[in-house]
Formats: sequence, structure tokens, C-alpha cells
Amino acid sequence: MPATNTTPKTADELKADLLGAFGETAGDLKEGDALKLLISEVKPPAQPSGGTDGALALADDSGATAPLKFDDRNVNINDGARFMNDLAALLVNCTDELTLSRGDDAGPLHVFASYSNVVEAIALAAQKVDEKLGKHLDDVFHDDDFQATEAVWRGLHHLASGVESEDVIIDFLDGSKAEIGADVIDHDTDIFGGSLFNKVYIQEYDRYGGKPFATMIGLYEFDSSEEDVDWLRAMGRVANASHCPFVASVAPTFFAPCKTMQEVAEIGDLDAVLTHPLFGKYNELRDTDYAAYLGLVLPRYLLRRPFGHSSKLEPGNVVGYNETVLPGRTDDASNFLWGNAAILFAKNMVRSFEGSGWAQHIRGPRGGGIVEGLTVYTYEKNGYEQQQPPVEIAIPDYRELQFASNGFIPLVHKKNEAVATFFSAQSLKKPRSFVEDLNTKNAHLVTNLAYSFSITRIAHFVKRMMREYIGSTADGPYIQQVLANWLGGYVTTVVNPDDLTLRFYPFKAVSVTVEDKPGAFGWYKSIISVLPHAQFEGMDVELRLEAALGGP
Repeated sequence: MPATNTTPKTADELKADLLGAFGETAGDLKEGDALKLLISEVKPPAQPSGGTDGALALADDSGATAPLKFDDRNVNINDGARFMNDLAALLVNCTDELTLSRGDDAGPLHVFASYSNVVEAIALAAQKVDEKLGKHLDDVFHDDDFQATEAVWRGLHHLASGVESEDVIIDFLDGSKAEIGADVIDHDTDIFGGSLFNKVYIQEYDRYGGKPFATMIGLYEFDSSEEDVDWLRAMGRVANASHCPFVASVAPTFFAPCKTMQEVAEIGDLDAVLTHPLFGKYNELRDTDYAAYLGLVLPRYLLRRPFGHSSKLEPGNVVGYNETVLPGRTDDASNFLWGNAAILFAKNMVRSFEGSGWAQHIRGPRGGGIVEGLTVYTYEKNGYEQQQPPVEIAIPDYRELQFASNGFIPLVHKKNEAVATFFSAQSLKKPRSFVEDLNTKNAHLVTNLAYSFSITRIAHFVKRMMREYIGSTADGPYIQQVLANWLGGYVTTVVNPDDLTLRFYPFKAVSVTVEDKPGAFGWYKSIISVLPHAQFEGMDVELRLEAALGGP
């Protein structure tokens, strides 16, 4: 910047200008402080003198040097003086970078001849500080471990902040995937010895006055390795015994050799890929009964906009941090913060329960599967406005069906909108085929988590209700009538009921039978058949629950 032609101000005038900008008075500063640096024709500072600890020698306008002490710990120095000392130190240290030019023939001018020069120098220094600070913050926020931690806590906040009813209780269990896996696998043959089983089954479902859990949401990703399949198999046993389905997420590496979800989206025939022997362990798991209590969601969703890219700074972003993102790259290489879509699945369960008392309305745009208000990031590329979708990949209808039929729960983004929908809620369990058509339809329905959540809720209430009759004179027919009357309150015979009716009357018919159980006196066997209104296939099928009741 060319040197100014205006007459340089005196030291006192500069003091008054600068201090006035910070709400102080010139009298607050001591003589001999760092403001001498701001006087015109000041020479570069000399090296610190060896005799003064923590002092910096500055040249005054006569060319002589004088030591400058920074007494930051001296409580008698006011904030204005302390700030000016720090400002002078910044300008001294940045002299080479902040040099102003005299003109074409003149050498560099190490001088700030006016207040505007000082402000410009400070702004340039602040810009360089911001750039360096931004790079360091990028390194922190884009670290894999940090992103994983931030995604967990933001996901939990996203889930908890949407709860509006006191009847919804969320318990957080802080345990890594390895820790939980070690617990359930080590106690696979002795399930009662596991810590997780103790928390979910013994302390709640199997305890008088306990509050059974409706579902377990795992903020973990799983692949098709033997270790992960064993993890899921052991968890399935816990979920089955507790009537508490487990829902987590599937990693792109599940579909080996894919490394990213973009590569998964490019798979030609997903059905053919998953019949490969590489997925043999996974397909074995799908044939087990407890696989009906396991769900895997994909892909991830955008948790937040990059810092500094909104219309106003985020709370806490006091430094004006402008996060570096690369929208053209795939997955984590883009630096965006992605979240586990199991959180969105859980949010839909909460919304369904708050609206109807049942957690089964979680599928389809009108059936409770829609997710609105997702984060959309827009940016400019080659002069055109581009959009970063809130979901990792776009899933067409045929691929959604392939994912669902192979035991996954896909989150489908609605093009050009901040909306996505779960069109299915398929468990890992593979449906069986039978000679009788009704049995085949029942087998398909049992694999649907949307209906499993109704059955597990019934199981929780039946166990709780039957405790109240232990020790009474209630016999089998009486218990049967009590259960039939209770479930009958959720039945409507209206043909093609609307969505509002379905929320409060989810069943088309129910039947309850209670029979004597061979062996000990006072034990009964209960069979509960539920006929839901099949909303999407238009089928009449049955759900069944068998439970041992009573006891002396």
C-alpha cells in the first residue's frame, strides 16, 4: 500500500484515536509503552536486550531503543494498556509480513503513519490468523475419531430434542461396539450372565414394576465379516428374549469389495451379489428366528451444515470459522458430518407412539415413514448453484425393493427436497415360503418390524397384566376374557379405515385363547392372534404371540 501523504499524527493523537476505539482514555496508558511503534518513521525493532527478562526493545522516533516490558500478570495494568501492549507485540512480530511500500523506487516503509494504516495492518494480521486457525480447526473437526464422536452426540441430541411426551423415555448406554459385542458374545450360551441382558430383560421386562424397552438403537455400523455377523447373532438372542428389537446401521463395506456408498449404488444386481458365498454367514443368520428382531438401516444422512456456511454464524462460532468441505468428493472425503440413519428410524417410532400409543406407523410418506426438515447444503460450482443431498446416495424404487428383500431398511431421499422416507421396515429375517398361501403371507409379515413392534408391545403388557392376577382365584377363562376385552379396544371393523382411525385402532380382529399348561398347577398357555389392517399390500394375515402365563 502506498504511503499516505497526510501529516503524521502525534503520539498523543494516535493514542487518543486508538484508545477511543476501545472505549478507554489516553490517561490510562503508561509512558513508554508500545504505542511508540505507531509513530511515523519508526525503525525495525532491535533484538531483546539480554538484561531485561521478558522485555522487547523498540526503536523510538529518534532511533534510540528502549526496553518494553509486558507485565501481563500485573493487576494494576488496566485492560486498555494490556490490549495495546499485546497489539504492539503482534505488529512487531508481523513486521515483515505487514511491510508497506513507499513507491516504485523507495524501499519498504516499516511504519504506520496514520490510524487507517494501523487498522489495515491489524485486519491483514487478523485474516492470516483466521486462515491458520481455520486450517487447525479443519484438522480437528475432520479427524475420523472426532467426527465419530461428534456424530454420536449430535445424533443423540437430534433424537432427544424431538421427544414431546413424558411417556417416551430414552436411556443412553455409553458402550463401544467392541464392548457390547464382547458382552453378548461371551454370554451367548449363558444369556442370563450378560450385562446387557441384565439391563434390558432382568431389570425391566422381567421385573415387577419394570418398564420394558420398546427397542434398542445401536449407533454402530456393521459389515458382513464373521465377527460382525456373530455380534448380530448374539444381540438377536437378547432382543428376542426381551421382545425388544435392535436397530443399527449397515456400512458400505458390508457389500465387499465396495468402500463407499457411491460404489454400493453402482452395483448392478444386488440380489446376485448377496448370494455369493462371501455372504454365507449373513444368509445363515437371516434363517434364524431371532433375526426378526434385528434391523439394519442405510445410508447415512447429513447431520449439520458446514460451519460458517449459514446466513448467520452458529452459536459458539465466535472466531468466524469457515469449514472447508469438498462436495464433489464421496463419503468421508467430502468432510461433511454424516449421521447414523437409525436415529431417524427411532424418531419415527417416537412420533408414532406419541400420536397413537403404538410404534408401528413408521413406513411410507402417509404411514409415518417420512422424515422432514433434513439438512440441505447449497454451493456454487462453475457459476451454477448446486445442492448436496441430505442423504448419501439416491435410491430408486427397484433398488429400494432389492435392499428390503435382502434384509435392509433403506432411507430414500425425495429429489430436490429436504425430505426422505422409510418405505419399508424390514428385519434381517428371510421370509419362508409354504404350500398354503396364508402361511406364506404370515411368514412375510413376521419379518416386518413395523408389525413386530405391535406384537412386542402386546407381550410387554400381557406380562405386566398377568402379574396382577398371580395368587388370585382367576382361572383360564377369566384371564382369556380380560385379554380379549383389552385387545378388543384396539379393533375396528370399518372397511378401509383412514389413517387417523388406524392410529387408534390398528387391528382388524384379535383372538385370544388361554389353555391349561401341562405340569405345574396354575400355569396357562396363551395364544394371541392379531389381524392388522395391511396398509400397503392389502392382505389379511395373522400375527401370533405365544406366552406362558400365571403360576402359583
